[in-house]
Amino acid sequence: NDKGYAAGNKNILKRIVLTGNFGLVNIPAPGASTFNIAAAYFSTADNGWIVGNGSTIYYTINGTAPNPVWTAVSTAPHADFKDIYFGTQNTGVLLGVNGQAYKIVPFTGTNYQIVPLTAPADNIVDIDRNITSARVYAYDRNAALLKYIDENNIAGASSLTSLVSGVASPLALNVRSIFAGNPNTVFITGLDGDIYKGDIVSGTVNWTDQSNAAISLPINDIQAAGMHTISAVGAEGTLLKTANGNDW
Repeated sequence: NDKGYAAGNKNILKRIVLTGNFGLVNIPAPGASTFNIAAAYFSTADNGWIVGNGSTIYYTINGTAPNPVWTAVSTAPHADFKDIYFGTQNTGVLLGVNGQAYKIVPFTGTNYQIVPLTAPADNIVDIDRNITSARVYAYDRNAALLKYIDENNIAGASSLTSLVSGVASPLALNVRSIFAGNPNTVFITGLDGDIYKGDIVSGTVNWTDQSNAAISLPINDIQAAGMHTISAVGAEGTLLKTANGNDW
């Protein structure tokens, strides 16, 4: 994929061109300047979703147009949203700032329905999609468990499926971000320089603590530009990278 997306406060949405003439291309976004876009997800250059404050969700099917047409999705009375992933079945997964995960499914016509997948007492800290396995993974900080939902079963699902944690489980209260872009492997980052690699085998995730290779500062986010080169960012300008999934 030669494109990424950046979103921010005051209605800012950019397409990041990663090859050729590297740069940022503005995408006119809907709403007023008070709309703070928390996340954007595009399955193609034209088909995209954005979420943000005020329980706001929009989608477009012509994202490359000079002035894309955005359709608002009714979300009341749900919480503000901070992340979204959309699959191939016209269904998706949302993450609220309240720590709840939701599914978003077609309702009538162009309308969508938003249904909780987790209880209010749960604390889902982050979600990420694995295209190869067609799953969206989530980390539940309260239960100290990695969970997932199959993209092909989002419409029929009523909850997330939990994976059994093997040895060397992360300290749940520290977890801040997950990356699930590699097949059968997830990475978790958190406070105190925490980095854990999880290998998923038959319903169990076996964790390897890689934190000793990092400095003891919060690692707030982890993402990748490909299958093997993974970057993690954190406090005080911390930037870590691995080219093989093991050595940081």
